[in-house]
Amino acid sequence: MYPKLSELVDIELQTLQTISEMTEFQVFEGLYNQAQRRRIFRKDSESLDLHADFSMEVRIRGNKRGENCRRWVHIGGLIEGDRQNNQVIRASYSLVLFRRDSVHSPVLRKLHFDYESPSIRNISYPNKPSSHIQICGKASPHLLRHEFNNQRLDALYPDFEHPRIPAMPMSFALLIDWIFTEFPSDRYSCAIHKHGKWKNQVIAAERAVLRPYFLAAADHLDGAAHENSPFVRSKLYGI
Repeated sequence: MYPKLSELVDIELQTLQTISEMTEFQVFEGLYNQAQRRRIFRKDSESLDLHADFSMEVRIRGNKRGENCRRWVHIGGLIEGDRQNNQVIRASYSLVLFRRDSVHSPVLRKLHFDYESPSIRNISYPNKPSSHIQICGKASPHLLRHEFNNQRLDALYPDFEHPRIPAMPMSFALLIDWIFTEFPSDRYSCAIHKHGKWKNQVIAAERAVLRPYFLAAADHLDGAAHENSPFVRSKLYGI
């Protein structure tokens, strides 16, 4: 249901290369700079730690016409793997959306899109779907290095870890494309969204990350096992 470690690292490095080759991404400076530093990552790495901060226009329902809606956005991706078995142990992709165009402004939303291998389920909290969305969670080391502290998340109750919402797996390209799709008010992200080179990279990421998940889902839902075994319980929660 999840790509091999080598496949996931490869698609993330491809994503960074695509971003680095598209001048349209230069307006998202932190994201473009992270892509330019892609050579520090090796294809045979057991871990990958990606972070980018940038500004974009994010309009919400309460915004008035002509109001400044530029907001600071932080995205991250952390992969931990077992190279010997070519297995992803954990993967976590995150979005932090700030009220204004500053990391020092209040946090509006903080989401994690996580994967945890069923092979380590016995040493983790038992009722946790292997692929899920978590609201809030702790601040990443990257954010903490930028004068951010966990107290700023208190209003979101970070210690209340539930519910973890079963969800399809994520990747860096899928996360970026989802943000650009969800917030179409930014004209620069719209231009990237329509660009053929970026669209091809998103499709490649979908084939690498989503195809195994949905094939496994279809096999279970179409098979005899589904007569007595609900998909979400058995395949995501492992119960």
